[in-house]
Amino acid sequence: MKPEGRKRAQYTDRERIRKGSQAPDQHCFAKGLTYLVNVGLAVQERGAADGRDGAILPGQLAAEGKMRLILRTLGTWLLSIAVILGVIDGTKSLAANAVITTSLGDLWTSLNATSLEWVQAFLETRFFGPVLTPMLASLLTVPSFVVVGVPAIVLAFLGRSRYVRQYVKTDEI
Repeated sequence: MKPEGRKRAQYTDRERIRKGSQAPDQHCFAKGLTYLVNVGLAVQERGAADGRDGAILPGQLAAEGKMRLILRTLGTWLLSIAVILGVIDGTKSLAANAVITTSLGDLWTSLNATSLEWVQAFLETRFFGPVLTPMLASLLTVPSFVVVGVPAIVLAFLGRSRYVRQYVKTDEI
């Protein structure tokens, strides 16, 4: 469908719509429907490559989006907690004129000391207790904002959108 005498068009995102040549009757609903059909075809091709019949299971498209939403939400919450813990440590450092970090063990003890004792006793009674107890002891010495922040960044990274989006000006669409 390439018109004769015209240059190759630049395409945005994964759709085959030329910049600046959107038909007036194609509105947001039609673009969204086209996008869902393209994603469905990609899932069918992926399923056929895996040896399945290529049929889309009910909720297969929605499940992938929901999992990414859960990962991003959890990552955002944990990252906000890590920032709060970092601000608390920064405030303590400014007050003391020295770098002060609160370890996870100190934070856990101040929040609920009996649960920390319960977890330590629980790990000692397990089969891998001699391995898990030193790991917990070393984890309790790490600053609390690091212990919460690293999993937050990993979860937010896993929940990111897989598609590379090219942002275009509204007058170019």
